[in-house]
Amino acid sequence: MPLYILHVPAVALCGGLVMFGVTSDRGLHWIWPSVGGGLLGFGLGSITDACLTWVMDSYVDITGEAFTGIVLIRNTFSIGITFAVTPWMQTSGLTSMFITCSLLSLAVSLTMLPMVYYGKRFRRATARRYRAIAASPKSI
Repeated sequence: MPLYILHVPAVALCGGLVMFGVTSDRGLHWIWPSVGGGLLGFGLGSITDACLTWVMDSYVDITGEAFTGIVLIRNTFSIGITFAVTPWMQTSGLTSMFITCSLLSLAVSLTMLPMVYYGKRFRRATARRYRAIAASPKSI
């Protein structure tokens, strides 16, 4: 169910990134980057919550393992982004960087469409593997 509402925060995230980047680069009044940051925060928080809820609903028996993998991937991207943003911003400029980021975020967010239509088929195809992982002994 949470995947059906992801289009709203995906658009908010995309719009917030563009609004924040363009208004900051052009030196507009402080309220405009703040509104863009608010949209960005709403979109990012909502997408994260909806995706984590989907994982908890779909993979009940291995939620802990799934969250460990999600956190590992998320933090790896965070480290990479930290080192990539400054040279990228210096090379292409603030507006260009934020517009590119917004398009990338929209492309990643739109992966929810195949999951809405084919998600049940994907879960059926991986059901045997899921049961094997869920049945394996857990060590602390």
